[in-house]
Amino acid sequence: MSSKRSKAKRNKGTTLEEHNEGTTLLPGRRPCLCEASKHQLVANCLNCGRIVCAQEGTGSCFTCGQTVMTREQRQELKIQQNIKQLAIDELLSAAESKPMVSTGLKDIAASFEAHRNLEKAIGHK
Repeated sequence: MSSKRSKAKRNKGTTLEEHNEGTTLLPGRRPCLCEASKHQLVANCLNCGRIVCAQEGTGSCFTCGQTVMTREQRQELKIQQNIKQLAIDELLSAAESKPMVSTGLKDIAASFEAHRNLEKAIGHK
């Protein structure tokens, strides 16, 4: 029975090798000075050049505050921006193809004069 307990205890924590290497990731984003030598590389900060490892994760750079993203996240963001730009271009081209309706003051006044119910309302007042 004691052998089952010792096996369960060994599986819960990190091994001595992992602890010595420092490859275990702590929960959450935390500053790390390993410069991706112990943890996996996420990216470099495009503003200050800081090497960001998996422990620091994506988000704002701990040095300058600039957003640090993985290559996949940057590609996804670029695709989403392109889709939005295409939608804007479609809306603008559709608006340009329709004739502009002149709605000057004279046109508005003429539309009021032509409306019979408006005349009745003014007469009733």
